[in-house]
Amino acid sequence: LKAAKLEETLDELNEEFFELTVQALRSQEEGELLEQVLRTQEESTVTASIDHVYEAQCFPELLDSWATKRDEALLLEIQRSCIAQRIEEAEAELFYLLQNKIAASSL
Repeated sequence: LKAAKLEETLDELNEEFFELTVQALRSQEEGELLEQVLRTQEESTVTASIDHVYEAQCFPELLDSWATKRDEALLLEIQRSCIAQRIEEAEAELFYLLQNKIAASSL
């Protein structure tokens, strides 16, 4: 009964790990796109055109969005690491239970 519960917990943890991985990849891609836009704006020559004035006004917003995405990606990676550790612990406990069950049945 405990082994079945552990297997169910492992399934849930693996599902959560997968979802966090997808979110982390998406966040990383969005962060990379924002970084590209920031670099482009940073490297562009400053002229008095309306477009460049608008871009200069948007730069702080883009920088803030990029920092938020970076922080989000870091948080997701920390969550993934914690879930991975819980998966390892549950797998070790399940292995121990199954080994004991096999040993008990061979007596």
